[in-house]
Amino acid sequence: MRNARLLRRAKTSRAAPDAPTTSDAHLYKAFISYSHAVDGKLAPALQDALQRFTKPWYRRRALRVFRDETNLGANPALWSSIQVALAASEFFILLASPEAARSPWVEREIKYWLSSRPNTDFLIVLTSGTIAWDEDTGDFDWKRTTALPISVRNLFEEEPRYIDLRWAETVDHVALGHPEFRNSVADLAVPLYGRAKDDLVGEDIRAHRRMLAIVRGVIAVLTALVLAVGGLASLFVGQRNAARRAARTAESRALAAEARLSLERQPAFALLQSLRALQQSDTVEAEGSLLTTLQYDPRNTAFLPMPGGASSVTFSPDPDGQLLASGSHDGSIVLWDRRRRQPLGEPLRGHHKAVTSVAFSPDGELLASGSNDKSVILWDVRRHEPLGAPFVGHTDVVTSVAFSPDGRVLASGSDDGTTRLWDVIHHKPLGKPLVNKTFVVKSLAFSPDGVSLATAGTNAVVLWDVRGRRQVQRLPVDGGVAHDVAFSADGRTLATGMDDGTIAIWDGNRHWQLGRTMSANQGATPRPSETAVTSVAFSPNGATLASASEGKVTLWSVQQRRPIAKPLTGHSDVVTGLDFSPDGNTLASASQDRTLILWDVKHDPSLGQPLHSQVGPIEEVAVAADKPSLAVKEAEVVTLWDIGRHRPLGQLRSGNGYIMDGLALSADGQLLAAGSQDGTVQLWDLRTRQVLGQPLAGDTRGTTELAFSPDGQLLAAGSQDGTVQLWDLRTRQVLGQPLASDAGGVASLAFSPDGGTIAAGTDVGYVRMWDVGNRRPLSVPPSEQTLAVTGLAFTPDGQFLASASNDGTIVEWDVQRRRRVAEFAGDAGRVNSIAISSEGRFLASGSEDGAIRLWDIPHRQLIGTLSGHSASVSTVAFSRDAQRLVSSGFDGRILLWAVGAEPWRARACHIIEPLARSPSILSLSNREYDQICG
Repeated sequence: MRNARLLRRAKTSRAAPDAPTTSDAHLYKAFISYSHAVDGKLAPALQDALQRFTKPWYRRRALRVFRDETNLGANPALWSSIQVALAASEFFILLASPEAARSPWVEREIKYWLSSRPNTDFLIVLTSGTIAWDEDTGDFDWKRTTALPISVRNLFEEEPRYIDLRWAETVDHVALGHPEFRNSVADLAVPLYGRAKDDLVGEDIRAHRRMLAIVRGVIAVLTALVLAVGGLASLFVGQRNAARRAARTAESRALAAEARLSLERQPAFALLQSLRALQQSDTVEAEGSLLTTLQYDPRNTAFLPMPGGASSVTFSPDPDGQLLASGSHDGSIVLWDRRRRQPLGEPLRGHHKAVTSVAFSPDGELLASGSNDKSVILWDVRRHEPLGAPFVGHTDVVTSVAFSPDGRVLASGSDDGTTRLWDVIHHKPLGKPLVNKTFVVKSLAFSPDGVSLATAGTNAVVLWDVRGRRQVQRLPVDGGVAHDVAFSADGRTLATGMDDGTIAIWDGNRHWQLGRTMSANQGATPRPSETAVTSVAFSPNGATLASASEGKVTLWSVQQRRPIAKPLTGHSDVVTGLDFSPDGNTLASASQDRTLILWDVKHDPSLGQPLHSQVGPIEEVAVAADKPSLAVKEAEVVTLWDIGRHRPLGQLRSGNGYIMDGLALSADGQLLAAGSQDGTVQLWDLRTRQVLGQPLAGDTRGTTELAFSPDGQLLAAGSQDGTVQLWDLRTRQVLGQPLASDAGGVASLAFSPDGGTIAAGTDVGYVRMWDVGNRRPLSVPPSEQTLAVTGLAFTPDGQFLASASNDGTIVEWDVQRRRRVAEFAGDAGRVNSIAISSEGRFLASGSEDGAIRLWDIPHRQLIGTLSGHSASVSTVAFSRDAQRLVSSGFDGRILLWAVGAEPWRARACHIIEPLARSPSILSLSNREYDQICG
């Protein structure tokens, strides 16, 4: 049973005929009945949360909730006291668990309540065990239900809704600061307060802000008094400012924690809380939560607000899909300018109940809407007004509307079991309705040629001959009710979303033979209400099918019958409608969580922008330190890139059969060096794209790593024999004998920023450093890294060196003292490469698990993970301005990442900006949005 929905009112027939009536005034708003053994911690937390929810600062509590341990003192007449409390309570809250079901005290309290309080609500909060409903008997399935006492047998007329708090078993401490717990408390508070959840949540937020304002005011007053009395203004101002900074830091961290906790259930709220955290203070936690929420699903490009709850969505048929129409549970329809992400004028109002379906005519000039008020309305899109009187005739809710491909006929389906056809031009019905007995029509769709109409409903999909008004074929399904049906663009495939969580695919080339069904809940054990596939939609080319199930959207390969990407996650409630834009680049989803989400389903799904892609792994990548230049080695060809302009600059070929192994760019981007297994190094002048003379030859064999000095005058080459050769590029002469590491082959190489020190990491876990001027070794203790040191990077001031290893560790060294000073804590994976940004703030590590981890160097703390590569990351490097990170991988891709709080904030603000125009969705005003996003 879905969490955060309340139960129905219990039957009143169980009450004793002479039971006393309920007074208008009660001493307690609710009575909590529970098992002390299991819920001894949860019950007081729930009591405290209910009493403090929306509490003004000047009150002790917002309402009173009875719980035996807090409201009863030592009393010889315990049961009598509980009876008094039961009689003085307006609601009964049962914390349901197997232990509570066996508790004689809980049983006794329930029986007394049911015998004396017939007209009040009985609320259930499930804390452990199982509750199962049997539709056939109209009661709980007592073979599967373990959390309820037998005294509630036959208590409910229909399946009750309850609060599911079983997740709290794994949480050490729950309180209102926990987002999921706060959400559950808000749901439970709805009947207690007799108000809408949105109003309660908004009031609670306002009460919290008023309290913060009062506290800040008191602090200000006290500070002023202290200053006046002490006369030590400068001292106290400093202390006050320090206290304020500490408070802002603490609040930032708390908001960041709240964002992370609410991410899965309320992604939009998590994004807002991350922005609020960053506004308070630019802490590592704030940056980390912002990065994490952005990467929760980077395909999300916008949240569009639907205060009345979105029920349906459709794109206009023009090539760009410039308009978006969405139906709402409050009976209104919103027309959106998709590019500007803004409503076009006021909502269309004509229905007096929920709009269930919307559809554009093929020319985009008309919009049809169906509603729970049993009517269908045609709208003039340009004039934003109804075109004639509503179509009426259905005797139950209209569930679906669709235009024929020529736009002359409109079809409407209804829960009354009929499908009606309407003449759009003459605005009248076309003949008698299409009737299928015992069949509830949940969805309908015309075939692309307009010959057939598919209607989906109870246990079947029915195909109709539109011209002959007759049933052609009945396609039975085993998944219960078919909630939605859609034709592919070529008309050869039909898809239906089923109540049991499956998607049935029908092949028109085989007389609509049922193919293999797909499960929208693969790899999961969903709650019953999560299983239904509520909506399906084909992409314009028919290659992709989108399906909605509870709060997620899955993209499927129609040919392979499997997901082509991880589910789109961003909604916190049931997804009620899907539609692809005509170009196939965007998918729109409507949800009961009162938002529409626009998804980019065409381009790269990560925060990294793809720069280069090839079949097979990227062998070598070199990045210039001071210029936006990049060199990519593919076989014996090197491709040059301008990173700033995202365009290739040409290719270099080795020539003369030179086998390149190892790559390096000078800091100014003018020289390229490539090594070879024979120990030589070839140089190219990138201004002329010409080879610079003969390869440089030295006394080493098997070049493994190359590095230019910062001034470009020296070149170092590490080899398999553990030595490092230095060349003076002005004279093209070797500088003395090779530097010997005496500890395995060279796996990484780096110059210090001043060029005075060179460091080498070996394939047996050692770090060696030399003074470049006199080429003498600098004594360094063993690194304790057990595998190859695959990455080295100096901080900009040259005082520290970071070394990364295949054993998953990243170690920081003090270069002057030549000792190990710290280790970056956290699972770094099997690290292949590291880089430090030019201002010394960030350290990036690329690992074999395909992740790029971003670290805060001053705090030695992991900020977050950049996910975009599907295979091992081979290289990471920062741009000179430290705002971009380049990564290459064995998946054949090179990605550019925006790094830092500012670009992340800008992206997040862009996504939630439309919500600022509808404060009721996130309690986000235009003023606060401007303060946060500037």
